[in-house]
Amino acid sequence: MPIPQLNLFIFLLIVISIISVISAGGLFMVGNKIKQARDSDRRVDIYEIRLGLEQYFIGQDVYPDSLSFNTQPLTSPDGQQIYLPRVHRDIVNKDPYLYVYNATPSGSAKTYDLCAYRLEVPKTPNESFCLHQMQ
Repeated sequence: MPIPQLNLFIFLLIVISIISVISAGGLFMVGNKIKQARDSDRRVDIYEIRLGLEQYFIGQDVYPDSLSFNTQPLTSPDGQQIYLPRVHRDIVNKDPYLYVYNATPSGSAKTYDLCAYRLEVPKTPNESFCLHQMQ
């Protein structure tokens, strides 16, 4: 191989290597931003569920004993009033659900905890996002 072709080959090899490193870094950053966006969606879901729970409390004077995190609505016990058209579930981790709702005391709940567990980009290990309602 003549020298000019060898220099061109080395130059192209270096350019391709640099482009590969930059692309890999960009893909990592994009992947991290997608995870942060999903965590943000989880927080929004928790707030939307909270609004439905508060509307339920206004109408029923208690919080529901349990929530089903799927596509079913949150309705009054007789099914006539819809408080939340869709109770969200975790957008990635569908089984087991990573949204948890606990109402106390059972049967006449006046308080609740509502959490999204196992966030994808936690600031601390085992970080969760929780809302607590206390009367």
